[in-house]
Amino acid sequence: MLKISNLNAYYGDVQVLYDVNLEVNDKEIVTILGSNGAGKTTLMKTICGIETKRSGVIEFQGENLMKVPAHKLVTKGITLAPEGRHLFPELTVKENLLLGAYAFKDKRKINDTYDWVLTLFPRLKERLIQYAGTMSGGEQQMCAIGRVLMSNPKFLMMDEPSLGLAPNIVDTVFDVITKINKEKGITIVVVEQNANIALQTADRGYVLENGVIGMSGSAQSMLESADIQKLYLGL
Repeated sequence: MLKISNLNAYYGDVQVLYDVNLEVNDKEIVTILGSNGAGKTTLMKTICGIETKRSGVIEFQGENLMKVPAHKLVTKGITLAPEGRHLFPELTVKENLLLGAYAFKDKRKINDTYDWVLTLFPRLKERLIQYAGTMSGGEQQMCAIGRVLMSNPKFLMMDEPSLGLAPNIVDTVFDVITKINKEKGITIVVVEQNANIALQTADRGYVLENGVIGMSGSAQSMLESADIQKLYLGL
């Protein structure tokens, strides 16, 4: 579904990604591990066209995205749940969710997706008229995920979905990740520092080190890797 070849990306004149090669197959869950500053968020933003100083090839379902503007990617089925949630705090939960469907006109489909999102996150149904900025971190993360799901993505990227959440909420979030992958066939890429739960959820994984892919393989093989255990699992 996604193929990245020799991707380089920059912040200003500073290079962050170096000849990154990466593939994601249809209906997979792939996790990208790495320490702070490794380039994980830059990779997500570069795929979305937010970081525009870049070279290489990003193909989605055979189409080269390098010249496609960021605002057109959502209608192609590509979405990002960003690190830090970035909700509109002075809008209600319902308003934040519906903004995720802003680019679409099929009201019946929007309503069906809205109902589905509320079945995934029953807590949001109880807080539809509450301002998003007044909710707990876990509730805000649910709202952020729900908002991107409102666009009916084919390819969903999630940047640090467990950041700042209590362990029981982390479990809930990753249960939902598995559910939307299995029920809807949505392909998912998860950028995550919690390597244990990420690899337990994923089919395959990559390790990004200082802007370079340092390791890749099946999730199980990475869980069993001595290097992964030492660097990311604390074993």
